[in-house]
Amino acid sequence: GLVFKNVNIGGVVQDYTVKKDFAAVKHNPLWYNWAPRVSATYDLFGDHKTVVKASWGRYLDQINTGTPPNANGNISQTYVWNDTNNDLIFQPGTLTWDGTKYVGGELGTLSTTSIPNPAAFDTSLKRPKRYELTAGIDREIIPTVLASATFIYRTEKDLQTSIDQNLDLWDSLYTKVTLTDPGRDGVAGTSDDASIQVYNQNTTGTVNVNKTVNDDRLATKYKGLELTVTRRFKDGWTVLAGYTYSRTTQDFVSLQNPNAAYVNSKGESGGRRHNLKLSGTYTLPWQVVLGANVTMQSGLPITRTWAINACSTSITTNCLRQATTVNAETRGSVELPRLTIADARIG
Repeated sequence: GLVFKNVNIGGVVQDYTVKKDFAAVKHNPLWYNWAPRVSATYDLFGDHKTVVKASWGRYLDQINTGTPPNANGNISQTYVWNDTNNDLIFQPGTLTWDGTKYVGGELGTLSTTSIPNPAAFDTSLKRPKRYELTAGIDREIIPTVLASATFIYRTEKDLQTSIDQNLDLWDSLYTKVTLTDPGRDGVAGTSDDASIQVYNQNTTGTVNVNKTVNDDRLATKYKGLELTVTRRFKDGWTVLAGYTYSRTTQDFVSLQNPNAAYVNSKGESGGRRHNLKLSGTYTLPWQVVLGANVTMQSGLPITRTWAINACSTSITTNCLRQATTVNAETRGSVELPRLTIADARIG
């Protein structure tokens, strides 16, 4: 096949031969996993009105067909076009391959060459999974009215993520520096400015070499308490009221560089903390049904970021060797406005 001379593949300059056929790839990956689940209920007082419930389960992540690397990745080159006769029509002329690029015709300078990185699938990777634990109690308050309380805990295991292979060298590759965050107004020199510690590269260029691994430090953890009261449909009406308090946290969102890993990385990881729902129906004469539903949810947590400029001849202060975006505040320290939805129906 065609040979590309001295091309950069995964940071290594080497020759690359375009294959005309590929060996079959099978069982890549091939995982055998157990997903056990168990649940139990117990009549607490023996009167069939109070039930204690608990469950535990492991749930395997679904892996898409793009998990193995694609050996048939596209190869592309971009050239400057020398439209010598100014007719806006490309004239290929006689093109020849010189081992690196095509030359001839109206092809000018080679701008870029894109070649797929022939990285093999790491068979040591484990299949990501999630564990969920629930515990709760149901109590019949009066006939047709049930009150329930349930605690839910959910966490991830063997999460697949991209991390920097130089993790153990961060102390020598980066230096902690103190910069001035312009604050929420984005204007330097105002009252909301604050000091922030970030990491500056000690060397020029990119020092990160990423690889995919299983790392539980990036796992999210969910804890929630659900309270519900249900009135079964009887005498033409029913009501359901529920409230959930929950938190989804994460210690690290990235291990690709210390600014992503250490600068305000721990905190909320999405999800609405308070959720209240009330719904019901009532049947009028002549089979006319009224329905109503009210949902109140606290705002989604957000994180303010700051795009730090790269130092240059014109930018000499409050900058880093490489342009970097960091979390300027603790993740989830700010919530968007509350969301309230009310619906009514007649039928």
